[in-house]
Amino acid sequence: MSSKSLIKNSHSGFTLLEVLIAMSVLVFISYAIYQATVETYKLRDSLSTEGNFYNGIRMSTSILQRDISMIYSPLISMPDKPATPNPQGQPPPRGLGAG
Repeated sequence: MSSKSLIKNSHSGFTLLEVLIAMSVLVFISYAIYQATVETYKLRDSLSTEGNFYNGIRMSTSILQRDISMIYSPLISMPDKPATPNPQGQPPPRGLGAG
């Protein structure tokens, strides 16, 4: 071999086959990343919808609990204390629990 052919081979680039293999690997990796991203967004939307559903249930049970606790209060069912007359001589109005 002559020194000219050695110099020419040391400066040669990639072959077409090497470029095609590199591009196919790049496409495969890009597609895998794309699929992972799409699945992540689908999962996020699903979890967000499910979270909103359960948040609505939790809020409605909280409101229901508050309303039920307002219906029955131990203070309302307690008998009234003896009323002291006001300066005009009339007793004060009775509470909701009085009968």
